[in-house]
This record gives sequence, structure tokens and C-alpha cells, in this order.
Amino acid sequence: MAEVDPDDDAVDRWIVHWYRYDPTRRERRNTVVAAFDNELEFLRRVGKAHVELQRLQAEGRAERVERISGGVKWAGSTAEGRARRAASRAFLRRPPR
Repeated sequence: MAEVDPDDDAVDRWIVHWYRYDPTRRERRNTVVAAFDNELEFLRRVGKAHVELQRLQAEGRAERVERISGGVKWAGSTAEGRARRAASRAFLRRPPR
């Protein structure tokens, strides 16, 4: 498997998330399970994680609201988003004429 760093903005990455309770933040949220550089490996991992979640739910060790999901983040998308937010903040803070 070609796992990659989910925060590496230099490559396209397919990220698997598990929505579950995070005790350190004391809230339910998406946690990153793995990230891959191709879609087929991503889909395989989503399937494995789904089977694992079903097993844990059947054993009563996982909540019913937990779920597996994921998606793609294209190379440069994080930097692009940061630039857009910075430009928006700069526009909103511009002094009136």
C-alpha cells in the first residue's frame, strides 16, 4: 500500500475518516484513519474499516452513530484555501474610504 501523510499538500491524497468519540477533545469528530495516493487503495481501506466498525458495533464496543467516510484532497488545496481565507480577511479589515 502506498500510504501518504494526510497533511502533505504536495500530493493528491484520498483520506479515510472514522467519525467517533475523541476522548482528548471530549467530542465526536472525524479522525483520520489513513491516507493513500490512489483511489483503489483508499476504497479497499474504507471497506476494511467498515467491516471492522460493524464488528465492533455488534460486540457493543462502538456507538451506533460511528461511521466510516472519506474523500479526496487535491494537491495544493490546503494552501489555496489558506490564501482564500487570508484574502477574505484582508478585504473585510480594509479601512473604509
